[in-house]
Amino acid sequence: RSSDVWRTYVPPAQDWQRGLALPAVEVRESVPAVLFQSANSDRCGRDPYLSELMQYLPFDSYGRFLNNRTVSGPDHGTESKLQVLRRYRFTLAFENSIEPDYVTEKFFQPLMMGSVPVYRGAPNVVDFAPDPGSFIDASQMTPRGLAGHLRTIVEDEAAYARLLAWRTEP
Repeated sequence: RSSDVWRTYVPPAQDWQRGLALPAVEVRESVPAVLFQSANSDRCGRDPYLSELMQYLPFDSYGRFLNNRTVSGPDHGTESKLQVLRRYRFTLAFENSIEPDYVTEKFFQPLMMGSVPVYRGAPNVVDFAPDPGSFIDASQMTPRGLAGHLRTIVEDEAAYARLLAWRTEP
């Protein structure tokens, strides 16, 4: 917002409405989290963090970085990605730069599709969130600590439901 020209990544209202209207996913993937990362730009140490996290928590990675899964069927770009996000409890939403106001689709797409973003990026991300409890802030956690926290939430359905409660509130 301090730029001469500021462009937000917040999706249009019709995209939010479409995502929020989707029914909850009943069957989730066996691993709790998903990552979509292909860019090799890493100005904030996300690559080593995610590599270490993978030692403590299994997650599916569809991008070029740490790739261990591919989209089944035809790949229709963003639409295919959005459908994949729906199948995971958590989406690892790690920005390639940690700067105020730099909150990208990595944060918004999982929210729209019913996956909880595990976010590491803009220190003021809460200003862009639909609810302060709608995401997990990984910025102050070690990879091992984050893995333990996510496993605890997976085992506690009520805790996970609280992360999604904003979707049904006015």
